Amino acid sequence: ARAAEAAAAAARQQQMRVAEKERAEEERKRRSIEGRQKQAEISRLAEEHRQQMAAIEAQMAAEQAALAAERQRQEQIRIEREAPKLKIVDGEDFSYNLQSGLASKLKTFRQRGNGGDTLVLKIEHELNELQLDASLKALSLEALSETLDDFASRAQPRYVLHIHQFAHADGRVSLPIAFLVLMPDHVPVHLKVLYTRPVAGLCDTFGVAKHVTP
Repeated sequence: ARAAEAAAAAARQQQMRVAEKERAEEERKRRSIEGRQKQAEISRLAEEHRQQMAAIEAQMAAEQAALAAERQRQEQIRIEREAPKLKIVDGEDFSYNLQSGLASKLKTFRQRGNGGDTLVLKIEHELNELQLDASLKALSLEALSETLDDFASRAQPRYVLHIHQFAHADGRVSLPIAFLVLMPDHVPVHLKVLYTRPVAGLCDTFGVAKHVTP
């Protein structure tokens, strides 16, 4: 009887040890799962924080760029306001100012223009200005002819600057600027006078040797 009791007690102890071992293993697994979950949560929060900081930095950079652009624009306005207006031609009745910003556009056109680039200019006599009427890119000669015909059909004189791409036999490519004075047949006499008198001075202003009347 004692042996049976001892065996039963030993069996119970073994069962308790097995149960305790199982509980310990389950606890280890639970803690491992909780640890991974916490690590995943920490990683998620860290990524959210990184994205938020990146968005804030991007917004700040955009705002700073916008402020810098606005300061530059205001500075350009101040410079243009304070600078004396450029006179195209000396003369009592036929002297016109360049429209605000036009001098810069003409400089960029001469220095960085490509073949086919075209500027169409007009005189606004009431404002005493030479103004940019159209800025066209990569205009073919056929398209240029159509543009000139359109102005001619409306009896509107215009100054036209056109960059022509010329390929030399040795492979070089040059980009001469043609200065065209568009003077349709039915233009009123006073407009012909307005547009023909400044031409000589405009050649210097536009940086060309001569003009052509198509």
